[in-house]
Amino acid sequence: MNEINVMVVGATSAVAQAAIRLWAQRGYPLTLVGRNAKELARIAADARVRGAPSVTVLTGDLTERRFIAESIGSITSPRIVLIAYGSLTDSARADHDADYLEHELHANFVSAALWAQLLANQMAASNASGGTIAVISSVAGDRGRGSNYAYGAAKAGLTAFCSGLRARM
Repeated sequence: MNEINVMVVGATSAVAQAAIRLWAQRGYPLTLVGRNAKELARIAADARVRGAPSVTVLTGDLTERRFIAESIGSITSPRIVLIAYGSLTDSARADHDADYLEHELHANFVSAALWAQLLANQMAASNASGGTIAVISSVAGDRGRGSNYAYGAAKAGLTAFCSGLRARM
């Protein structure tokens, strides 16, 4: 069995699915994480056909801290991680709904940062030589725009967090 375990958080995104196909063809064991069990099952079946020797599917709320910790605790430390989820914030709603704004900031920054941090800690503790955590952020985080500043702020925070995490690792 190949020793390069791969974890994809947000496995139903189009970018994630393209990466999953490549990793499956390379024979990497995969852990696919997402919310939609039916879609994850379809992606897992496709990965098996393409050559993944094993595919583990974890279904739950990607933004929930307990699910994040339990998911990471349930797997062998991955060598490659792709975090590929987010929510395009409805700016008009976020302007007037504090609960929605908080949820969107959590979904687009806090929870993704938790996945990255906890996985980095697990990788470091496993004493494996090397590893990669790739996090998809957004160009919207490059500067504040009136049309999507809540989303952009969350992605700017995520980008800065990942830059610091990379420097630490």
